[in-house]
Amino acid sequence: MARYKGDVKLEEKRIAIIGYSGSGKSTLAQKLGRIYNCKVLHLDCVHWLPGWKERDDSEEKAIVAEFLNKNKNWVIDGNYKKKCYGRRLNEATDIIYMAFGRGICLSRVIKRYLKNRGRSRKSMTAGCEEKIDLEFIWWVLYEGRNKEHQNNYKKVCKKYPEKVTILRNPGDVKRFINKTHFIQCDRCQIRRRLLSAAAAGCQGEYAGKKQTDPFFHDLITSAKFYS
Repeated sequence: MARYKGDVKLEEKRIAIIGYSGSGKSTLAQKLGRIYNCKVLHLDCVHWLPGWKERDDSEEKAIVAEFLNKNKNWVIDGNYKKKCYGRRLNEATDIIYMAFGRGICLSRVIKRYLKNRGRSRKSMTAGCEEKIDLEFIWWVLYEGRNKEHQNNYKKVCKKYPEKVTILRNPGDVKRFINKTHFIQCDRCQIRRRLLSAAAAGCQGEYAGKKQTDPFFHDLITSAKFYS
């Protein structure tokens, strides 16, 4: 089913964000959710109950499955291979792999702790105060990027080459966000102008394209709907 923002038909977007701890998956998810105007699910919120207690696996799977069933457009951040991992990747229109180096990730984890010390961050379950310990540092630097995890990311990139975008540092993320925001805003502005013209019966030079170009087909369809 088509989505509309104002008078503009939007393409479907289902974005799965995976990658190393501390790379900024949740922050990127929030930004993309705003840009594409779609629901965001942080898997950390699914996994953790208040007080850093782990939720039962079956309940976690049910929550994620229900989210996927109810939402045609979404952004989901987190790895968690037991939580509909294959389905998430298969149904995603885009997969973003945050392949940051361990030094950057550790630095971000420390900054995140200092920023949210004594409280739960927005992408975490309420009642799970931000914390950092040796076990988590080991995970960020070594365990979370061992051969098994690296091979898993490689398999994803190989299986879905047309859907994967690899971001290796903050500069990549900034350029990706800027490009995504520009394309989305530009598309909305163009479609609004063309939709207005088409609805007024002023299709002009676009008339010849509407039969072969999906963009113009959607445009004229929308124009008829709103006229």
